[in-house]
Amino acid sequence: MCGGPEHQELDKLTTLNMIETVKAQQKLRPLTSLHDEVNAQYSLEMDKHRLSLAPQERQLHELQLAAQINEELFRKTVEPLHEQEDRLRLENEIAREKFQSEEIKADSDKLRWTRDARARLRVPQAAHGDPSFAEHKTVGLKVDLELREKKADWKKQANREPDYEAQPFKDGVLTLSDRRIAMNGPIVGGMADYVTERIHYFNNKDESLPIFIVIDDSPGGSVMEGYRIVKAIQSTRRRCTVVVKSFAASMAAVITTLAPHSYAYPNAVILHHQMSGGAFAT
Repeated sequence: MCGGPEHQELDKLTTLNMIETVKAQQKLRPLTSLHDEVNAQYSLEMDKHRLSLAPQERQLHELQLAAQINEELFRKTVEPLHEQEDRLRLENEIAREKFQSEEIKADSDKLRWTRDARARLRVPQAAHGDPSFAEHKTVGLKVDLELREKKADWKKQANREPDYEAQPFKDGVLTLSDRRIAMNGPIVGGMADYVTERIHYFNNKDESLPIFIVIDDSPGGSVMEGYRIVKAIQSTRRRCTVVVKSFAASMAAVITTLAPHSYAYPNAVILHHQMSGGAFAT
């Protein structure tokens, strides 16, 4: 054997280390085999589990796609109906106002004709001996009766124009007029068209008077529809006031907040949250 005592000691330590390493490997070999066996069994069970869940996951995905398709079809079906309903409502209001105007004009003509008829029936006292005087008097009585009936019908109606306040909020009191737009339920497709058309309608009638958007209960909805409503409110020449009576959440709360003028009833709830959105294709 060559080398000094140091080399002999190093060789001895190296041999001892190799012996200890072999012993440790022999002790760990069963544990390593068990670990590999457990991993293999776990992988097998996971594969079986994934295979068993695959039909349910596929069915769930198909149901989600079907629900999205049905929702889109429903929206496309309902949107024209909403537009038709709004258009018919506007046409009915315009026709009603036109009818009332014509009725007032007819009443005015009837009253003028009545005054003229009564003036023609004012004959001299000497004419009382005329045989036709009784006929003229009968005609006069009929005219008086018709006039009384017309006055009675007139009193049954609200024939005075409503008073509109240029500044609806005074001394802590908010006065709402009939120039109001109801915005209730979810904000879906068509809601922005409805609100903007009503704003244009009231502005065309009288752009110097305020307009009210009244929210009884709305959970919010489409961001784009709400954005169009906000722009319509902010771009009108006269003040457009938003009033929350009960509940406004999500986009309805955003519309209330961004409106130049907004009020809420004492017990009303206005709920804001982080904005979110989504899109899908079919």
